[in-house]
Amino acid sequence: MDFHSSAQYVVFLVLVTILVQPLGGYLERVFSRRRTAFDRVVSPIENAVYGLTGVDPAREMSAREYGCCFLMFGLTGTLLLYGVLRLQRVLPWFFPEYQTTPLSPDLSFNTAVSFSTTTTWQAYAGETTMSYVSQMVGLCAQNFLAGAAGLAVGMAFIRGFARDLAETIGNFWVDLTRGLLWILLPGALMGAVVLIWQGVPMNFHDYTIACLRSRWDRSSSICCGSGAGDIRVAIRDWDTFLSVVIASASGRTAIAPKGLLKSS
Repeated sequence: MDFHSSAQYVVFLVLVTILVQPLGGYLERVFSRRRTAFDRVVSPIENAVYGLTGVDPAREMSAREYGCCFLMFGLTGTLLLYGVLRLQRVLPWFFPEYQTTPLSPDLSFNTAVSFSTTTTWQAYAGETTMSYVSQMVGLCAQNFLAGAAGLAVGMAFIRGFARDLAETIGNFWVDLTRGLLWILLPGALMGAVVLIWQGVPMNFHDYTIACLRSRWDRSSSICCGSGAGDIRVAIRDWDTFLSVVIASASGRTAIAPKGLLKSS
């Protein structure tokens, strides 16, 4: 491992250590439904979601009910993503001259399961396989939805330990909604702005041919698509960073304190 790689690991470890307490405290406020800075903007959206879906935010679930909701949500997301991938040839922004890798049933299913479980294992070359619609409507959506579901289950797991003998561990749909609106979307938006500032492209233009020159003066060309660069990279890295912070904070009082101990 060279110096620069080692330095990146050290910087990442320092950032996680610094942010465990403040970010853990913020997560606790979000999932215990205490006041946060985003409430004025996000609370009306949350209430609208509950109104449209018929969710009662005051009702908590048992561990069995919570787990069943999580599994059904994951299964639905997997099937929907599988459908998007299998139908990408008839959906907009598919360029057959560039997307030359066929999305076979097994590759589509492997990818759908991978992204719906936040594994995000990519057994393909991205720009020669996935259309813009598959990236945005399929993969990017699952980065948000599956990430929020995993975050919700993490909170339920912490409540299960913190509440000891309580019969409920929260409401899956409430945790999913709050994790999405208060944590993943704001974090991804801020990350996307940073990537835009750094010049990472995101558009739906046709693919372009970029000429590359190696250190030995040998030139070559590569086909590049802009696609969902900013938002996909932002939410992917934000999901990963959050999982590390939660793992670090879960044993501390920053994330399993008074608000998460209460049960209805």
